[in-house]
Amino acid sequence: MYFTANSFNPQAGQTVGIIFSVNADSNTADLMIFNVAGERVRSMSLGPVSSGILYSQLAVWDGRADDGKLVTTGMYYIKLRAGSYEVIKPVAVIKK
Repeated sequence: MYFTANSFNPQAGQTVGIIFSVNADSNTADLMIFNVAGERVRSMSLGPVSSGILYSQLAVWDGRADDGKLVTTGMYYIKLRAGSYEVIKPVAVIKK
């Protein structure tokens, strides 16, 4: 699996582009955003992933929690799960 997020730290309200490629053993991929306390603040289903082929997709996190509010300044962790694959990357959201 290949997973990359923007190399910069976004300002609050900016989007984060997340590119991933996976040869999945499942038909779904999910992206979750966690705060430093381990609380999930956002969940996104990335739709079907064709099993057995290399699948690439761009996902975008708009800096908002599931309730639609902008997240606060701080460290967050982006977790990608596709089948048995899981990878976590940090992202720091900075103040405008």
